[in-house]
Amino acid sequence: LSRGRALLTSKINYVSSARPTTLTPLSSCFFGQSNFFQRSLQKSKVQYYTLGSDIAKRSNARIVLATNCDLQALIASGTFRNDLYYRLSTHRVHIPPLRERKEDIPLLLDTFLLAAAEHFNKNPATYPPELNTYLQCYHFPGNVRELRAMIFDAVARHRKGILSMSTFRDAIGGDGPEHKAAVTTGEVYRCLNISNGFPKLKEAEEFLVLEAVKAAKGNQGAAAALLGISRQALNQRIAKKRSETGA
Repeated sequence: LSRGRALLTSKINYVSSARPTTLTPLSSCFFGQSNFFQRSLQKSKVQYYTLGSDIAKRSNARIVLATNCDLQALIASGTFRNDLYYRLSTHRVHIPPLRERKEDIPLLLDTFLLAAAEHFNKNPATYPPELNTYLQCYHFPGNVRELRAMIFDAVARHRKGILSMSTFRDAIGGDGPEHKAAVTTGEVYRCLNISNGFPKLKEAEEFLVLEAVKAAKGNQGAAAALLGISRQALNQRIAKKRSETGA
């Protein structure tokens, strides 16, 4: 009886404390197994009784849920109830992952820099112009949370002057498979495919420099970061190529 009373009280607390502007996080297990909430989803206004009362009350709360799971795949595997899915999917809003909306990165960068500065009680840091391009060449498997964590870490370490790129390079790891330039098409494989003849080291270097500059949209600082070399080293290679071709 005590367990049943506790569960009933928990249900009532969720409903009675909810307001039209309230977002209350509920675990998927509790929400999916609770017949009370599943019935509530079908009604525009939820009727309930508080513990010890015989007077019905109504709530006009609205339920908003978010997930990063593939619900269709979960339904197919039998781990998510399809009847619950159809009750929840009255109105759906799909928010693409950050890697599919990289044009949002500059806005998020500015927003998180201000938030981090306020959190650490610091003045907002100025970042190098190539940082935007560098971040847009990364596919962010951790989505927006990963970007936020990077920025907060960089601001926490920052002391003065322009925000250092080194913190972001360390977090992304330019040598790892996670960090790939946006341009990795068949042209890359044709150039570096040894089955069609082994390319000369100079040819491979020139090609990689060109692709990095393209991926960084002409920003040499970001291109150098993609290649894992300094901007000065990249400038020397570009100048040498221009002198050889007479450009």
